[in-house]
Amino acid sequence: MSDTIAGRFTLLDPIASGGSGTVWIARDERFGNLCAAKVLRQRDSADLLRFVRENTVRLNHPHVLAPYAWAAEDAHVVIAMPLVTGGDLAGLLRAGRRFSAAATAEAMRQILSGLTAVHVAGWIHRDIKPANTMIDAEQPDVHLLVADFGIAVDTNAPRLTHSGIVHGTPGFVAPEIMMGGDISPAQDVWAAGQIGKRMLGLDDEAAAEAVRTSADPLASGLVHLLDDLTAADARQRPTPETAAAALSRLGLRGPFHFADGTPWHPQRVISSKALPQDPAPTLALVPQADPTRVDDRRAASGPPAPGSPPGGAAHGGADAHPHTAIGHPRASTQQRSSGRGLAASAAVFAFIGALLILVGIFLPDYLG
Repeated sequence: MSDTIAGRFTLLDPIASGGSGTVWIARDERFGNLCAAKVLRQRDSADLLRFVRENTVRLNHPHVLAPYAWAAEDAHVVIAMPLVTGGDLAGLLRAGRRFSAAATAEAMRQILSGLTAVHVAGWIHRDIKPANTMIDAEQPDVHLLVADFGIAVDTNAPRLTHSGIVHGTPGFVAPEIMMGGDISPAQDVWAAGQIGKRMLGLDDEAAAEAVRTSADPLASGLVHLLDDLTAADARQRPTPETAAAALSRLGLRGPFHFADGTPWHPQRVISSKALPQDPAPTLALVPQADPTRVDDRRAASGPPAPGSPPGGAAHGGADAHPHTAIGHPRASTQQRSSGRGLAASAAVFAFIGALLILVGIFLPDYLG
């Protein structure tokens, strides 16, 4: 494929590969910053449906990793999101790491804070798990983000069909979903509680006994909260907002530690010459934005690249930046110059919309 997709995303280094495509470190030529570019390998209906779902989620929150732009050219479709270099919680858990009560409480506060924004926006994630909890190694302390909205459901949109297919990852699917119940935000809460239990070691019999009998009031209170989050009856679970607020009142401050007492300093797990040597924050809220509310804008990680075309990519390139990095509206001349890109974007979305109709007819169960 071309090194640059749609004249906007220059692919620099592949960092992950899956069944539907490859994630690259890329340079966003419009804003001049590095990003993660997910490139679809083939245009089949299932991959495009996940793409449409994920790209539709536009949230500006410090603990949510959502797409901020997309582009299409010939056989390639790409979505871009801020680059996060610290891997995910799954990698640490696979390595046998367990976390202190304070570190687990802070991680849960951040995850639940992100889920609050997701639910307020009308989305149910449906695949909350350690592998979808990303770690930002460019921040001075522990900073987690909820990621991967490929099977998320918009509760404000009409459901095309109701199916008996269970979506999610074994071990993180709420019991009511396993029994064929209706989806709800409570299933994300249950999955988040399961993450906390694994971080604290409650999934291991020996470790669980030590944690549950600990005299540490923080550990005791956290265990009770995690039990509430994973209550069998969905109606008994607290909302993520309530649980996050309870954890916020603890006033936790780093540095945070693993259960064995060693410091938890997030480190880069990506090795690439494309990355700058000095860590720099990868996320930035729009100036004066309230981080506790949902916002459909995301600031770029850096200033616009000198000489970059104001209208964006020639083949797509719609994004969530009604403002530049400094927060001022773009000039009307720039808006007019983006018309050609918007027309191409509309054509691509028309194609995707038609494809979704066909998917609804021939693959109705997938849309559940």
